[in-house]
Amino acid sequence: MDTQAVGFDQQVEELQKEIAAVNAKRAEVQQKRDLEKNALYTAEASRKGYVSLLAGPNDDSLAGYLEHEIDCTEAKIVSHGRLIEGYEIALKGFDNQIQNLNGSLRRALEMGEQEKRAYEFERWKDEAFRRYREASDALDAAREALGELVVCAGRGHEKFAGQAHTVLTGLNEQFFHAQQNLDGRGFRDRYDYNPNQFTFTVKPQIRRKDSLPPR
Repeated sequence: MDTQAVGFDQQVEELQKEIAAVNAKRAEVQQKRDLEKNALYTAEASRKGYVSLLAGPNDDSLAGYLEHEIDCTEAKIVSHGRLIEGYEIALKGFDNQIQNLNGSLRRALEMGEQEKRAYEFERWKDEAFRRYREASDALDAAREALGELVVCAGRGHEKFAGQAHTVLTGLNEQFFHAQQNLDGRGFRDRYDYNPNQFTFTVKPQIRRKDSLPPR
């Protein structure tokens, strides 16, 4: 695997861990915020109850107690409100941080995918060139083999006439039967691409010795 692609994979893993850590912190702050909201609702309900009682007939001592409790609950309301506000600010900060990290993660994933695609393309290209060379060599070998077969048949016909003809007739029947029974020999058509681009007629050929490729 390309080292740069591996580098992007590591970057993605680190960003995912960082996002998970920020999400965990955000969840903690949100839980605290929710607890403060519940406490605020309780304090507001208590204040409402005290104010309702104070509005009724009371002696001086009860009125003083109710006024004191109202003051205490109002202080709690203010305190809870400030804490909630702070938590809300912190949550927005976490949201912005997560948004930025997610953007970095998307870019890292895209870059990593591009690097992997480029790496896979280079591997495919190397294979394509290799397959072309192998196919070309195989076609050349088939041409030469057919050419040598024709030369051999010609020599036999020239020297042995009817005997050679009988042998060659039998060989031709076997040869053409084998070539026309490809399915029975395990060959299958499997085309994910236009096969006509790679369809060739192989003729018997004799290669000049001075034209052989270097080994």
